[in-house]
Amino acid sequence: MGSFKSKLFKKSEEEDRLKLIPNSPLFPTPEEEDIAFENNKLRFDGLIGREGCAILVRVISNSTSDQYVLKVECSSTSAAEIESEMYSKLYGAKGVPVFYTNWIENGCTVLQIDNYGVKLTDFIELKGGLSRVEVYKLAPQMIAILEEVHKKGVIHGDVKTSNFVFGMGHNAGELQLIGFNHAENAITHDEGFCDKFKRIPRGTGYYLSANLHRYCHGSPRDDLESLVYCLLEMLGIQLPWTMMREPQSFVDHQMMFQMKMGNTSGAGLCEFVPIQEMLGMCRALTCQEKPNYDEVKQLFSCPYVRAMREV
Repeated sequence: MGSFKSKLFKKSEEEDRLKLIPNSPLFPTPEEEDIAFENNKLRFDGLIGREGCAILVRVISNSTSDQYVLKVECSSTSAAEIESEMYSKLYGAKGVPVFYTNWIENGCTVLQIDNYGVKLTDFIELKGGLSRVEVYKLAPQMIAILEEVHKKGVIHGDVKTSNFVFGMGHNAGELQLIGFNHAENAITHDEGFCDKFKRIPRGTGYYLSANLHRYCHGSPRDDLESLVYCLLEMLGIQLPWTMMREPQSFVDHQMMFQMKMGNTSGAGLCEFVPIQEMLGMCRALTCQEKPNYDEVKQLFSCPYVRAMREV
């Protein structure tokens, strides 16, 4: 299939990240010579945006008229291979788009997955922000998706607000989780191994759990702690490490570890009782321990939260 010209991969100097705004494309529609598809099996239907080093495009099958999302990455194929493997492993997991196939084209790795809608970050921006009640309604859905992923033996490793999207078609309106290029298999043996095994942290520094800044292997508790930071971001909270650069060295990770441990356990979160309790539950888990997902979800439907919804 197709030819992908390099100019589509150039990042705008004015923007740190791409935002999907319906009916207002961020890029000019590529000319016919920019994207072509072999044997005319799929036709280009729009550019969605960027995910790391990859671009995301929407295509339509000429034989069935079904819509799909293609993730095209022209750098190293290792991340794409990991993502393909993880999507395959997650087949049937509620809240994860269906993965169909992948192939290499002109040095690019292409992943084909189910079509999905607007990203949660862009929905929040278009809406002008979310109320606390709205965030607390979304939280159990996000926790349930992570539970599904963990049941399949996968640690996402890059849980962030921009990796949550709204489904399309029979999944319309439901939250889904994408971006499995930093995912890894959960460790199911050798108690404490994930704390002893050291590796370079993956994922986006802003959302990483404190333990991952200590070069630990990822576990379910770490995905849930990352979700805590997502929920705070959705509430419009600017955490102390927001302005720090993306950690590149051991010293950077140590600084961010200290900031997260020192600034997320005090008075700053007291007004967000369910989120503070969720963080405490995550921090109390060992790396091998299975979270009580139902108990975490119940934090957002307790009498205190229900009373807020009735106001």
